[in-house]
Amino acid sequence: MSVYGSLFWWRLHYFAMATLQLLVRRWQASVFLLLMASPAMMPLVEQIHLLGAPVLTMVEPGHPRLSVSLWMLMLTVAWSWSALQASALTGGAAWQHLLSMPLPSGLTRRVDLAILAVTDVPLLLTFGAALVSLVIAGGWRQVPAAIAVVALASQLPLTQMLALQRSPRLIACLAGNFIGLAAAAVAGSPWLLVASIAIGSAASLAPPSTLRAQRPRQRVVPLLLPALRLSAQRRPAANLAAVDLRFLFGARRLSQHLGLLLCVLLPLVLHVFLTDAGVRPAVARFALILLLVPLVFHLAGLAFDLRLQHVPMMRLYAALDVRPRLVRSVDLLVLETAYVVFSLPLVATLCIRTASARALLVIPVGMLALGACAWLNHRGDSGVFMPKLFVLALACAALTQALA
Repeated sequence: MSVYGSLFWWRLHYFAMATLQLLVRRWQASVFLLLMASPAMMPLVEQIHLLGAPVLTMVEPGHPRLSVSLWMLMLTVAWSWSALQASALTGGAAWQHLLSMPLPSGLTRRVDLAILAVTDVPLLLTFGAALVSLVIAGGWRQVPAAIAVVALASQLPLTQMLALQRSPRLIACLAGNFIGLAAAAVAGSPWLLVASIAIGSAASLAPPSTLRAQRPRQRVVPLLLPALRLSAQRRPAANLAAVDLRFLFGARRLSQHLGLLLCVLLPLVLHVFLTDAGVRPAVARFALILLLVPLVFHLAGLAFDLRLQHVPMMRLYAALDVRPRLVRSVDLLVLETAYVVFSLPLVATLCIRTASARALLVIPVGMLALGACAWLNHRGDSGVFMPKLFVLALACAALTQALA
């Protein structure tokens, strides 16, 4: 067996041991749930067409705004799916040790893509259903649309890999996707989508330039706002807040917050999609309220980064008489302030939907939920998922009741 095959089966075995044991033990219940989810009175062809309808809508011409909105929703689901399995996708300590060895970067990248493609099988079912629908509908005449569907399906594991690696090349990949979808919808040619995806994928997977890597880097002194500068005349809390803000949202880390940017802009995209689809107001309002969950989860996850950032400086804090409780309080204040700013698109969208100022309740309710989740994250990184999910379920239920 080749090196690639050995690494792939090793990673797949680790993923199966980490996540699929419950499915193996409960396969009867899983099959029963799948049968219950399938409408008994609907013909199989109609079920396949219904499952592939979102993908078929994206490759059809005439509605660029709807195509882009649908793709953003699919990417959000895909990133959430990979984030839930992030610990199993890492390969464990043995894989991390292997990465420290001189292995070709292209080899490990191919293994990552193959593992993500296997784990994305439930998400790829809608693309498979779209291909079957195209074959049934038009045969060989639908070959360009079928190739466009395959190209879109290939972007799910690629964008997931770049997002998990927090690579700035994700920008090129997403640009190729969205430009291709808009161009194909306006011009009516699926080949434009295929070409744009190919260019974006090539740019995101291209090896780094050797000449650029050998070029000596020049140190650039960043221009900081006065509020972000450290000063001995300020109180320790102000300096800690400046350190947190520079660490989280500095110029070097902006490319790592594409997922957060998507969570911020998703309410506007979903509002456009729900308006075009003619969804009932109550359902649309509930769907927008659910967008509080990824936003709070993402911001609360930054508590892990802040906690790790302060670990090397705890002795310095002790020498300066800065207590750990003050550090945690400042971290929480920074996260709460970021939530107030980043929740404004969600608040504005709910204000438009409800035509009521009660949509402003998203800010205090979300701040309480974020405070609880960030506190749980500060305590540790194990055994806190279900409590956080319970807190966010209560927050969504309270907002649904208040905005009804």
